[in-house]
Amino acid sequence: MPLQPVAPVPGTVAAPAAPSGNPSDPNAVVTTATQTLDLRWGGKASPTVLATTNHVTARVSAETGLFVFSGLWGTKSFSLPLGLDETAPMDKSTSLLQEVWITPDVKQAWAQGWTGAGVRIGVIDDFTADEASDFLSLPLDAGCNEFGELRTCATSSGAVLRLTHGEQVSAIAGGRLDRMSGALLETGIYLSPGDVGEYLILTDLSVRLSAPIYGVAKDAQIDRNDFLTHQRATEGLFGEFKRWGVGTDAVSQRYRQLKVVNLSLGGTSRSPRRNAATFQHQLALANAASAPDAVFVKAAGNDGCTASSSDCDPINAVLYVAPHFKEKSVLVGALDQAGGRVAAYSNRAGRYADRFLVADGRGLFLPDGRYDEGTSFAAPRVSGYAAILRQKFPNLSAAQTTRILLDTAQWHAAWGPKSNATQAVYGQGEANLGRALAPVGSLR
Repeated sequence: MPLQPVAPVPGTVAAPAAPSGNPSDPNAVVTTATQTLDLRWGGKASPTVLATTNHVTARVSAETGLFVFSGLWGTKSFSLPLGLDETAPMDKSTSLLQEVWITPDVKQAWAQGWTGAGVRIGVIDDFTADEASDFLSLPLDAGCNEFGELRTCATSSGAVLRLTHGEQVSAIAGGRLDRMSGALLETGIYLSPGDVGEYLILTDLSVRLSAPIYGVAKDAQIDRNDFLTHQRATEGLFGEFKRWGVGTDAVSQRYRQLKVVNLSLGGTSRSPRRNAATFQHQLALANAASAPDAVFVKAAGNDGCTASSSDCDPINAVLYVAPHFKEKSVLVGALDQAGGRVAAYSNRAGRYADRFLVADGRGLFLPDGRYDEGTSFAAPRVSGYAAILRQKFPNLSAAQTTRILLDTAQWHAAWGPKSNATQAVYGQGEANLGRALAPVGSLR
């Protein structure tokens, strides 16, 4: 059916006809091209340009610190006012922090006003502070201070900025990160009347970055749910989905408003028997649950297994077969880099190839010169793409949005021709935002 213009609904702009020469089916498959899609545009966001600063600085603040003194008179611990408020340079540039997910396609979408504005992404993950992993170090000035009759002189002073798994996943999916929590650790020597020795300071920090770290859908609303920390007190993921589907509490109400759900989590056991039991239990809950009109993006897992095998994550299997979720779900494996090959740790598609995508699995840049890696960080890229797609074409259903993401994935020649064997690794290919924003189909 040829593209035919339609009158826009209030507050939207009618989509233009496809550009001359635009392929009707980028992957040479007959899928969404056979559907009738409502491709009227949603409202655009104001274009925003990334900060041009070469290096990020951090304003580090702390009111008080816990001092531990070890000297002539034994060990003493008490709090003293610090009044710390200084600017510290980050040792990694803005581009190194975020270039691996803020790709040229993402920047082009932003320039056109497609930023995920008005779309809610739910990140169901681990946000517990004591499970945070350090990802950046901040050197601080080491000097001397006077606290009445007490004089301290630092021999080493530095801060670490902490980010939980869920916070890093959220930072990639959308929104902007310009405030962080951290910790100060300082050691040195002290002198006071009648006493001399060593001291240690440990205190929490409030940190503001001079240049934000943006997620893919930078203007999307991120709803964080700390499910993983408390999952042992629940019936598992689909038990919560069942409860949230009918609940009257605030969490349930937010769940039903989501347009994208990111699941960088898993339930893998190497025991096929245990996986089978988990699958049956979770499938029964999924079949009894109602799912919002949201795209469910699931990290395939980091066990190097085949997603459809009995020794791999049973949550993947539930999403693949549960009627309320399957058409809205996509499983995401990891590449070693954008356009690269499947990462050694990443689970492969197997028989789930028709609902499987791959994406760059690199997360934040670590102080030791490498990237944090995992399918956990590939999935939120696809979640961000889904949010941007749903902003541009708000009349698409979650199932149609998912289908477009799958159908417009890019297949790289280095993987070899598409075949049962190669698709059992890469599924439909690498998620591609630029192609997804020019979907195949017809206007209603």
